[in-house]
Amino acid sequence: MLAITLAVAAVTPLGLSACVPAETPDLGAARQEANDFLEDAVDQPGVLATTSGTVGPKAEDAPDEKGITVTFAETVDLDGVDVICFGGGEAVATVQVVSTSGGSSLSIPIPCDGETHEAPLPDGTRGVTEVSVNGWLDRGSVSVLLAVLRGTAP
Repeated sequence: MLAITLAVAAVTPLGLSACVPAETPDLGAARQEANDFLEDAVDQPGVLATTSGTVGPKAEDAPDEKGITVTFAETVDLDGVDVICFGGGEAVATVQVVSTSGGSSLSIPIPCDGETHEAPLPDGTRGVTEVSVNGWLDRGSVSVLLAVLRGTAP
């Protein structure tokens, strides 16, 4: 069986936050939208796991962190990673994939508009053992970033 991490019930911290401006978005509403999205996503065919967490601006001296890591008990074939951000602003999402043949890492800018954005993974990402998702805001004070990992398990 797969060791699947589902973050549906609560949104956990994902990255480091710097100073927050006086006017902040409605984080409670963003979390509710994210949780509703995840509740629907886990029932979709091909969903291996989901992650979610709050993100803020990246501090200049912040160390690089892996974020939230999903580790699979058996290798999986990863078809895609959908990244969604709620709460306004613009985020940078990082996705690191570790497989039996090596690994890859990518960063993509995404607006925090509640729309699904697919991370441009290399074709044929097979034999995946873990996926880490992290992020920060380039614009905005705080938002909720989530990822849906799609693929097949043996």
